[in-house]
Amino acid sequence: SVIHGGTDVELRTKSLEYLTSLPWDGYAIGGSLGNGRDELKQLLGWMMPLFNENGRRDKCRHLLGIADLESVKNAVIHGVDSMDSSYPTKLARHGTLMTKEGLIRIKRGKHAKSYGIKIDEGCECLTCAHYDR
Repeated sequence: SVIHGGTDVELRTKSLEYLTSLPWDGYAIGGSLGNGRDELKQLLGWMMPLFNENGRRDKCRHLLGIADLESVKNAVIHGVDSMDSSYPTKLARHGTLMTKEGLIRIKRGKHAKSYGIKIDEGCECLTCAHYDR
């Protein structure tokens, strides 16, 4: 079930109340999540505490389609259990790598001869372990 209602407190609360009354294994938070990071943060700030009421905390809360790292951090801080996004794939298609230190635009000329330089020094994922810049 996907909880909708945009940034409207009343509509989203009605959607949450109704859908959480049904026997789903978890809940998705979708639809319009606001215009930018601040509105998403505000939305999660008032909505996520509603998931802590009436036994709802025991079920997964999944956020649909968020994009940037700051929004991911805000979602986790507010209690979102999982999320999905096409943002990392879109970045990669256009030659941008996401690292803990920020974005690397790998197609830029300064990386043309960056052999042996790790993508992200602190990362041990398969990509960082087997590829360099």
